[in-house]
Amino acid sequence: SKKSMHCDLKEPNVMISGNTDWQNPNVVVIDFGLARDFKASTGVMGTPGYMPPEVWQSGLWTPKGDVFCLGVMFYNLYCLQLRKVFLGTTLEELKANTCQMNIDYQPLSNCPPFQRMVQSMLESNFRSRPTVLQVTKRSWWSEAGKDGSTSISIEAVENLGKAKRKSQLQTALVMDVISQQNLAHLRELNDLFASMDTDNSGTITELEARQALTGKMPSDEVDRLIQSLLGDSGSVSYSRFMAEMIAAKKS
Repeated sequence: SKKSMHCDLKEPNVMISGNTDWQNPNVVVIDFGLARDFKASTGVMGTPGYMPPEVWQSGLWTPKGDVFCLGVMFYNLYCLQLRKVFLGTTLEELKANTCQMNIDYQPLSNCPPFQRMVQSMLESNFRSRPTVLQVTKRSWWSEAGKDGSTSISIEAVENLGKAKRKSQLQTALVMDVISQQNLAHLRELNDLFASMDTDNSGTITELEARQALTGKMPSDEVDRLIQSLLGDSGSVSYSRFMAEMIAAKKS
């Protein structure tokens, strides 16, 4: 609807329908569970790390809030998910970093038009952000790929598909292990993971995870959980771990 706000735009809620035309893909938005009419009451809802400052501060969702979420997505995707706009190991840290707008734009500096567009979408004052229509008219959309250097690699698309299937398998394994633990144990694991981030980097290594989990769970489950969470990366973010636990609690 033209009069609705999604209120939870993020990468998992935006999909591409079909795999035949990667130059002009059909993009589909899903999961309208938090969507609201412009006149409806809102509140503090959405996904931490994507929610704009005004939602954290006063529970105010406007269409410009969806623009902010898109800006977060654009940043994350440009950085290949290796960097996030807002870092934090707790809700309090994510809220503080969002409200203080602690954003490092250096990763976008090699593409000034894109950086300017994303910066405008992530303005702290929602009144200063562009509308979605204004975003679509920014120069980056017409300038991107003009030199022909950004043609889409079929191999890259296939690799993305493999990565998605691997991610789905990892999530299934994580959920299987976590679902067998009671809520008290989940909270204990959460506190345990948070206490291991001694350098406040937002990630823990396999060695740290293994040392901390040994004795807390059967050894085979420790192996499964670590392999599922870390995969080949060698580290895991707290945000992913906490998200899995929250999902397990809700299921």
